[in-house]
This record gives sequence, C-alpha cells and structure tokens, in this order.
Amino acid sequence: MAIDAITQCNLSPTFTIRLEHKDGHYKFWEARGFSNGEVTIRYGRIGDWGTQITKDRVYFEKKAPQKIAKGYTVRSIKC
Repeated sequence: MAIDAITQCNLSPTFTIRLEHKDGHYKFWEARGFSNGEVTIRYGRIGDWGTQITKDRVYFEKKAPQKIAKGYTVRSIKC
C-alpha cells in the first residue's frame, strides 16, 4: 500500500508540495514545511506569484485534504 502525498509530508521534518487545480480554475496551492513546525503557504492563480502566509502544521494537515477533495492534484512533492 502506497502512502499518499499529504501523509508523506506530515511524516517528514521538511517538505514542499504543490497542488494545482486546472479544471477551469487554474489555481495553485503550495506548502513548504520547516523543521520548527512552521508551514509557508502560497496560493493563487497559476502564472502569478500569489499570496503567501505562514501557518503551523495543524493548518496544513486540515487544509491539504480539503484541497484534494475540491479537485486539486499533486503537481510536485519533495519530502
């Protein structure tokens, strides 16, 4: 059984994951996790820099599955 991308990120002290929604929306949602528990989230339209916020891992653990449920797909991952 393979571990999904979000679980891989949660198990790693540092990670980068990019989700994209190309079904008419052309948006992205990118998270970079650091070993101190902070997660930098950047989101917006594909091709733009987007908006950047800093949250904690709890936010990532809650928000990332919601994005997948909305139709975002994993574009890249580095754990």
